[in-house]
Amino acid sequence: MNQRLLPVAVIFPILGLLALIGRAELNLRSGRTWELPISGYDPRDLLSGHYLRYQYRLQWAQGQSTCGDDGDIDRQCCLCLQPQPGSREPLVHSVRCGAVDGCLSWLRGSDVAGEQRYFVPAERATDLEEALRDRPAALRVSITDDAILAVDTLLLDGVPWQRAQIGSSK
Repeated sequence: MNQRLLPVAVIFPILGLLALIGRAELNLRSGRTWELPISGYDPRDLLSGHYLRYQYRLQWAQGQSTCGDDGDIDRQCCLCLQPQPGSREPLVHSVRCGAVDGCLSWLRGSDVAGEQRYFVPAERATDLEEALRDRPAALRVSITDDAILAVDTLLLDGVPWQRAQIGSSK
């Protein structure tokens, strides 16, 4: 009996992993692409394991500087993203989550609040940490119509980090 269950026990987790990868790729390809500026979260140590720690630096609409959440589901804070002429960064408005119909893309405020992490290869981690401190950085993200944020790549000076001149490759 145990021999019959072994293939199921091996195949089921693999199928689950493939489904998660497929869903992430679908979110990345089906959403609207934006470049969201970031800055290092902790100037003393931006690296945590194989992850760069950062926070989003959003370009708020005039008169707004934050997104509060009073805990009421109907009044939960959402971010409405609209393009800015002459800029790759979106202009962000704070709106009630029930009032996102006029937004080109939208996110829940809690999805971009606080510390975030971006995986980097160990052999490039130190160079990328230094570059994130010294250079303009952004993330190319995709946001689906139902506010699912999928991170595509880290940009340094507007270029994917893999092509950017960093560290010993300068």
